[in-house]
Amino acid sequence: MRSHYNALDFCGHTYKIKDTELLAHDSHGQMNKPWVVIIKDITVMKNGNIMIYVQWFYRPSEIFIGKNMESFDTRELFYSFHKDEVHAETIMHKCIIDFIT
Repeated sequence: MRSHYNALDFCGHTYKIKDTELLAHDSHGQMNKPWVVIIKDITVMKNGNIMIYVQWFYRPSEIFIGKNMESFDTRELFYSFHKDEVHAETIMHKCIIDFIT
């Protein structure tokens, strides 16, 4: 059983559905660039765990399509179809993304 919410107050900040966020990415003790996501759903599990359902953005350096992607701007991101559920505790802070089509 889950409860769904439109917003989450966490560590003094409010996070809402459709907010773009940076998530902590600690891989075996090495700090890496944070992951970039957009919140699609916020749920609280029966056991009290707060989870966020997110859709991922990727940097060109994180994409391999038979060859490495060239990036013309260090801020460039690609919006993906990849979705996951992660713990709310991984949220670092909000970020602003300008969508260009």
